[in-house]
Amino acid sequence: MAKNMVLAMETKVVNALPPNSGATGVLSDFWRARDAAAWNISLWIGANNDTGDLVLTINKSTSLSTQGSKIGFSYQAELTAAGDTLSTQIRVLSTGTGITLPTAGTANIMFHCYVPTDELDEPNLYCKLSGSTGVVVKSISAHGTGLRWKQEQSRTAVA
Repeated sequence: MAKNMVLAMETKVVNALPPNSGATGVLSDFWRARDAAAWNISLWIGANNDTGDLVLTINKSTSLSTQGSKIGFSYQAELTAAGDTLSTQIRVLSTGTGITLPTAGTANIMFHCYVPTDELDEPNLYCKLSGSTGVVVKSISAHGTGLRWKQEQSRTAVA
């Protein structure tokens, strides 16, 4: 029989971008990344009347308030409205301009990204969304796994 997991004790959840309908240049909260072995970052697209696509970058930073540089990551997508079957994993190199997410006019889709912290040379992460021209309701949550500490009440990871 599988052991039950208490999510708050096994993962760190960061509400990096609460539901937001801003059009362009949206930054998530910055969070401390080094307290986990890896981060699973979920981008949710809800209502969407945009005619263009979003561009997502995941970035590292030396502080919890200063923008830094792009990093590489892996991601999977579910582009069927309200679906739950993710694509195969795709690796994104840090040298590009991020990934263009084919979101034009499609609502209720999701993207899941993976960042192992052993590849980071700076201690903090944040996400940036750009390219949108219309109203797109979007949200980002980050889930740290392989915590370096485990306790019933987790400590903060954001500024």
